Amino acid sequence: MLSAELIKEMVSLCELFANGQSSGTITKETYTDKFKKPYLEPFEKKFSKSPNLLIQDELKIFYDLHIKHIDKKLLIKNFGYWGNNIYSYVWTCIYYDFDKETLPASYSPQLYILVNKMGIKFGFCYGHQVSENDKMVKVSENKRAQEELRKLIKTPDKTSFFNSSATDITARPEVLFGPEEQILANNVSDLLNNWTNKSLLIKEFKKSEIPINISENIQSTLLIMKDFYLSLLPIKIETNTKNTRPSENFNVKQFYQIASEVGLIYSNKLIARLVASLCTKQFVILSGLSGSGKTKLAQAFAKWICNDEDQYCIVPVGADWTNREPLLGYPNALKPEEYIKPDNGVLNLIIKANNNPDLPYFLILDEMNLSHVERYFADFLSVMESGEEISLFAEDEVHNGVPAKLRLTSNLFIIGTVNIDETTYMFSPKVLDRANAIEFRVKKEEIAQYLNEKKYLKMSELNAKGASMAKSFLEITRNKNFEKNDLTVVNKTLVNFFEHLKKTGAEFGYRSASEIHRLINQLSEIDSTITEDEKVDIAIMQKLLPKLHGSRRKLCPVLITLGGFCVTDQIKNIEKEVFEADGFEFNSVAKVKYPISLEKITRMYKGAVDNGFASYAEA
Repeated sequence: MLSAELIKEMVSLCELFANGQSSGTITKETYTDKFKKPYLEPFEKKFSKSPNLLIQDELKIFYDLHIKHIDKKLLIKNFGYWGNNIYSYVWTCIYYDFDKETLPASYSPQLYILVNKMGIKFGFCYGHQVSENDKMVKVSENKRAQEELRKLIKTPDKTSFFNSSATDITARPEVLFGPEEQILANNVSDLLNNWTNKSLLIKEFKKSEIPINISENIQSTLLIMKDFYLSLLPIKIETNTKNTRPSENFNVKQFYQIASEVGLIYSNKLIARLVASLCTKQFVILSGLSGSGKTKLAQAFAKWICNDEDQYCIVPVGADWTNREPLLGYPNALKPEEYIKPDNGVLNLIIKANNNPDLPYFLILDEMNLSHVERYFADFLSVMESGEEISLFAEDEVHNGVPAKLRLTSNLFIIGTVNIDETTYMFSPKVLDRANAIEFRVKKEEIAQYLNEKKYLKMSELNAKGASMAKSFLEITRNKNFEKNDLTVVNKTLVNFFEHLKKTGAEFGYRSASEIHRLINQLSEIDSTITEDEKVDIAIMQKLLPKLHGSRRKLCPVLITLGGFCVTDQIKNIEKEVFEADGFEFNSVAKVKYPISLEKITRMYKGAVDNGFASYAEA
């Protein structure tokens, strides 16, 4: 991504070449590799690439996310003006590859980025020397283009309109810098009148004005112009047609299979727990051993179910996150019309989720408890329950493509990963109450399998393989009308757990009770092979035990009682036969009803005895 510092260095480099050309120092005869080396070598050493490749990388971000899937004739090209030519600017563009008889490629309408001695500009222009009578220029005869122009005028992003002083529009518009060429377009009539004089849609920043968030500015501006640009081309395009595959019913077993094929080692039940938890509520916490695959599983499911990479975002949480700005950005106090977006892409992801309700979006917060969650995540926790909007700024308008208020839509899923050590913070009941907490453990058999059959992870093979099931997946998450199953046994178990959890101050409320019922139902929807006892076991582990913590004196009697709920009548003394026994078989069907919960309770009991204190969270 382009930074303000990088662009300023490019501008300085362009100034050197421009001044050299005007003074006659740089000519076709002197412009040799030996001559260029002192200019370009320090730049390439500092930024690892030449200027033209860096500009191309920035445009390619937009191209990959929003353009390349539309039509195979839409291409991206870097003109490489640091080669054997002596043009003192860097230029790259997206263009449509017309048949040569129709229109040469260089004459095609273009979305572009250009850096020259004045600064940077980006936007839309017609290609090289398009005549006024050319059919591609007659926008006034194109109703679709007119409609897109109306939308552009209404955008608050302050897109500028420029006129060329030359007879023909050129693919090298460095002459178009200067405020005297700016056109005020207050309505379609103004714009169309100017368009007949070959105006361009350009946003520019002089060297001294380049904002810190220049990359975000480029991406949002090009996105605003995209539909207008496409309206001028001989292609059929519908808004938000990212997933063109036929819709299929969601089938988690296909994800089981491909996850194994690409080298991921997870039990089917663990995968089902994650998927069912996402279908129960939009917020899931993955805790446990560092390096046990928490982030990888979240990333793998997102890559599999999403059609494009812009539908998910992995963000490492910083230890210095003390407010919401790292996630939601902030208004620029010096420029009230400008909103500063975070560079990590979180705000853009939420906006996309709001704009595309039929596509799933995933925000993966890595090491979520490296800072106090309640500080930077407070707005999210609040609106998860209230259904209200998050207010970003007071005015009821949009800045830089950012609306004044945002809603956490039902198609946005938040997955937080958690490691427990001396550098992290514990979650409060407020956080745990609003999430399903899934613990990752690595068993002896699993580590042995990994060591013996270590495979290179082929994560790219997951890309969009389950995208045709995205619609069905979202329908499952939004379903609140379940068949009325007999929950008598479940309810009795919950009441028993409530009574004893209350003794440690870890009892649950109506929200958790309701979400447990919903989780059990969603587990049935996701994988019908999961038994009733397994569903209850998962619910206990994910919704009841996470808030459990305390001293040995306070905790052990409760753990003994809760452990008794997890075994059959064959176990007479839970302490001696389970907690204090070496090598107890937790998967014994004859002795154990809820193996996942019993194993956790056993570890907590041993921790309380050994250390005088225990909690659900373990290193």
